[in-house]
Amino acid sequence: MRRSSRGEELLDCPQPMATTDTFFRAQSRTCSPCRGRARTRRIRPVGTSGRRHLVQRGPVNVDSILISEYASLDAAYSLTVVRTFNRIKARSLPARLPLLSVSIIIHAHPSEGGTAHHFELVLVSAKQGRVATIAQGDFHLTSPTGETPGLPIRHMMVFNAMQAEFPADGPYAFELFIDGTYHAAAAFYVGLVESE
Repeated sequence: MRRSSRGEELLDCPQPMATTDTFFRAQSRTCSPCRGRARTRRIRPVGTSGRRHLVQRGPVNVDSILISEYASLDAAYSLTVVRTFNRIKARSLPARLPLLSVSIIIHAHPSEGGTAHHFELVLVSAKQGRVATIAQGDFHLTSPTGETPGLPIRHMMVFNAMQAEFPADGPYAFELFIDGTYHAAAAFYVGLVESE
């Protein structure tokens, strides 16, 4: 079994996933070479962060998508992420969190420098499908000044998702689409606090 430099388990499937597939569809379909695993490259992080599902899609790809209480990008383009999680306990439903951020790290081939891409970040439920659009717009890929020429371009985005409402318990995911194609998801579970 292969592991990344961050200790993540890497699973590779020889059968590529269709561009129309999303996180919950990929989890429900299997192929025989994978012996029941989803038909895509899946990364399972070790630790408290939620399960991530990343699909390599050509010159622009997603390195990470993280759910946390707080995240920010400073003027030096440094990403700060505080308290990642993959389970939400609510006292009642529908529920909202007072602190909720989604961080995305994208890398691109150097030839993509100066190009613009459209993105959409959506909240989906395994029970109800699409729940809400968290953010959408365009981002431009540029290399920071002074970076060594020829290195992959790294782009980071942080979104405040405090407006997201979870109407029922069960599995959820934040899914990222770039130029209309599904690229990545961060999954988590919403449940009720057990009564004492």
